[in-house]
Amino acid sequence: RAGALAILVIASPVLSLVSSRAFYRHTVSTTLSPGAKSLVEELSRRIDRSGRLMIEDGPAWAYGDAFLPALLPLSTRVEQIGGPYPFTFIRHSFATFRTCEAFGRPLWETDPSRLRDYLSLYNIRWILAATPDCTARLDALGLSRAWSSGRFTLWETGAGAVSESASFASEPGVDVRSSYGRLDVTIEAGDAPPPLRVLLKYHWDRGLRVAPPARISPMTRLDDPVPFILLEPGGESAISIYYE
Repeated sequence: RAGALAILVIASPVLSLVSSRAFYRHTVSTTLSPGAKSLVEELSRRIDRSGRLMIEDGPAWAYGDAFLPALLPLSTRVEQIGGPYPFTFIRHSFATFRTCEAFGRPLWETDPSRLRDYLSLYNIRWILAATPDCTARLDALGLSRAWSSGRFTLWETGAGAVSESASFASEPGVDVRSSYGRLDVTIEAGDAPPPLRVLLKYHWDRGLRVAPPARISPMTRLDDPVPFILLEPGGESAISIYYE
């Protein structure tokens, strides 16, 4: 009996590893199926850094048993919203898009105009879905299909025509470039008066800093529990917001 117990103790870590590998296979696999590889190549040709891609964080089989939503930002260099954090218990998970649910509500229960407000708020220019139900709902919204192959469908949202310009700022003439822990904002108002306040389409965090005379503060929009960054340029045309 003691020998059997010792073997069980020794074998437990190995058995746990095998069990976890089987259950969480898609979360640790970086080997993409041919279909997923073709998807990455197609996205690289069709999307760019002018807006965000919203991707359905659906079942693993939809992406060839790899956690593709987690790998796409690295592959395309395009900012992404929607996954892969549906079961992460933080307020930011409000922006999750998974299996026909987005922004805290099933897509079938979301008013189309309300959904378009969210697309504009997050500067979402493209949506990618991989499940039949979600594809049917997005088609019903009248979005423009940009590409489709197999189970994958990509839509262009036309976010610029929804309510604000297709950019990461609420005001025209404001360019926002993101990098790790940093936002660089350039304001070129032309003949128009420079904006006094600009909503940046990035979430606020209390660790963010900006050099005076510019100021930043949190601003709540729609139902998102995490506020966005409200920038008061203070007459500056080149502003850096960084995390400290």
